[in-house]
Amino acid sequence: MEKLGFYIPSGIYSNSNYTLGTMYNIFSMSKAIGFTGNKDMESIGKSLISGDENNNLCKILKINDYYISHYLQGNSYYYLNKGPLVDFSDIVFSYGRDRDPLMHIRGIFRKIARLLSYIYNEQKNLNIADSKEVINYYLNNTPNSPHFFFHRMAYVNHSVYGFEYDGNIFYGPKDWLDSGEYRKNYIKQLDGIKYFASEIVRKDPNAIIIFLGDHGADLYKKIYLNQDDLKDSLLKNNITEKAFFEDQFKVLAAIRIPDKYNKKRLEKFSPASIFSKIFNEIGFKNSRYIHESQDESYFQGELVI
Repeated sequence: MEKLGFYIPSGIYSNSNYTLGTMYNIFSMSKAIGFTGNKDMESIGKSLISGDENNNLCKILKINDYYISHYLQGNSYYYLNKGPLVDFSDIVFSYGRDRDPLMHIRGIFRKIARLLSYIYNEQKNLNIADSKEVINYYLNNTPNSPHFFFHRMAYVNHSVYGFEYDGNIFYGPKDWLDSGEYRKNYIKQLDGIKYFASEIVRKDPNAIIIFLGDHGADLYKKIYLNQDDLKDSLLKNNITEKAFFEDQFKVLAAIRIPDKYNKKRLEKFSPASIFSKIFNEIGFKNSRYIHESQDESYFQGELVI
């Protein structure tokens, strides 16, 4: 990746230790201090991520005449309906069972509408699971105007073979790195990243590209205790707080930005601040200085990093 011009800073942390929280941080360009988990994101975060009027990132891009594409590999868990600030989404409709049960009469009509949309809409075959297919489709079907592309790679998910916790003590770790399936998907993820980067650079040598993890490795899993109970459990198991929070928040980041811009601005950032730092550096034509959020990490709503 360095041969393709990527800068790979160290010591980068997510603001949240769960995916929806990080996606909220990216699109709101701010921290969600009061949110403690995915449940808090159901009504607020998903609508914003989908491209509603509160999506600050999309608003800035639209002001600057960008075409905006969302590719989440057909994963409706992260979306409500496509918002007005998004030009293209690979998800047309998504309705959660809790909001729209099948047996509810309105739910039945919506299920029918969703089915018809997939039958007649040009997006019907875009439930693409392979990231290489996604980038090929994107590059071949996006207008030539300035465009922004957001994609969630999902070859490798959580470390499902990590430590277990029963409320009193950690058990493990199991040898999750020895999992043949995990290794296979890990290699596919690296191949996908390389392919993404090389194809985009080939198409646009001046493209700005960001690869950013949503949260840490999660070896210790997410244990939702209060901070005092957590400290006692870590002490009992000889796990330092630093090791625990790095496991929850430390992420890999790689950024490609043309050499004419100052990379020092990007020595430290988080999902909440990355785009404001880039926009302030490149100087968008219709944007004044954008507030750069503090690069802080919150566990259960409390500042930890």
